[in-house]
Amino acid sequence: MKTVIIGNSGHVNYAFRGAEVNPDIKICSAAPGIAEEDIGKLQGAVPVIYTDYKKMLDREKPDIAVIASHFYINASIAIECMNRGIHCFTEKPAAISFSDLDLLEKTQKSSGVKFCAMHALRYEPAILAAHEAVKNGLIGIPWIINAQKSYKLGTRPDFFKKRSTYGGTILWVGIHALDWIYWFSQSPVIEINAGHTAAGNSGFSEMESSCLIFLRMQNNAHASCSLDYFRPAGALTHDDDRLRIAGEKGIIEVREKNALVLLHDQKPFNLPLSAERSIFSEFAESIAGESKLLTGADEIFTVTRLALYAREAADKKQPVFIS
Repeated sequence: MKTVIIGNSGHVNYAFRGAEVNPDIKICSAAPGIAEEDIGKLQGAVPVIYTDYKKMLDREKPDIAVIASHFYINASIAIECMNRGIHCFTEKPAAISFSDLDLLEKTQKSSGVKFCAMHALRYEPAILAAHEAVKNGLIGIPWIINAQKSYKLGTRPDFFKKRSTYGGTILWVGIHALDWIYWFSQSPVIEINAGHTAAGNSGFSEMESSCLIFLRMQNNAHASCSLDYFRPAGALTHDDDRLRIAGEKGIIEVREKNALVLLHDQKPFNLPLSAERSIFSEFAESIAGESKLLTGADEIFTVTRLALYAREAADKKQPVFIS
C-alpha cells in the first residue's frame, strides 16, 4: 500500500517498523505538516521529500497517510486526507479540542476511510497478555485499575511549551493510560476528575509536569492515572510504565515488560508473552480486510474525548460527569 508521511514530530517509527514486517507497505515520500517543521531526519529514509504536503498528496495519490506533525495541526491534516479518500494513521492525541475531534469524527464517518491513532501501547506483549487474562476472568471483575506513566523530560520541541500547540500532558502522555483503563474496564466511565501543574517543568512554560486523574465507572469500579516528566536522566529506561488491575479473585501487575499475576490460591507467576505486534502493519491489514484492529476509530474517538474531559476537569478544578 502506497504510504506517505506528513510531519516528523511524533512516532513515525511505527510506520517504518510496519513496513519492515509487512512487504505490502511502501513508504514513498514525506513532507512537513507545517512550513517550520524540521523533517531533516527523514532525509534518506524515504525516496522523496516534498516541502508541501498537499502537493505531495496531489502527486503521489497515496493509500495511507501517516500524520505526525505538531499536535495542534494533526486533526486538520487528517481531515484534509480523509476528504481525499486517504486512510489515516495519526499521532495521538487524535485532536486537542472538542471541536476538532467532533469534526474529525464526522469526516471519518462520512468519508468511510479507515482511521487509527497511535495508541500503540495496547500492543505491548505484557499488556496484551494481561488484557487476555482479564477478559477470560482470571481476576474477576476489575474493580480497581491504577496506571502510571513517568517519562524523562529530556529535550522537547518548543511547541510543547504552549497549550495551544501542545494540547497538554493529559492528552499527550495520559491518553495511553486512559486507553488502558478504557480497554480493561468492563463498564463505561461516568465521572472524571483530575489535577495538573506546570511546577517543576524545567522552564517549559505552560507544559504540565505532573498530573493525576480519577475515574468512576458505571458499575462503581474506579481507576486512576499518575503522569509525570520527573523520571531522572540517569534512569536505565526513558519511561516507567506500570498498570495494576485488581479484582475479587486477584491482581495483575504490568511492569518492566512483564505481567505478574497474584491469586488467592496460587503462588505468583508471570503470564506467558506473545511475539511483538506492529500496530501500523495491522492497520494496513485492516484496510485490506485481512484483520481487525485492536484500536478501532470509534474507540479512539471515545478515549480522546475522555482525555479532553480529564483536561477540562483539571483546568476547572471540578469533576466532569458523563451521561
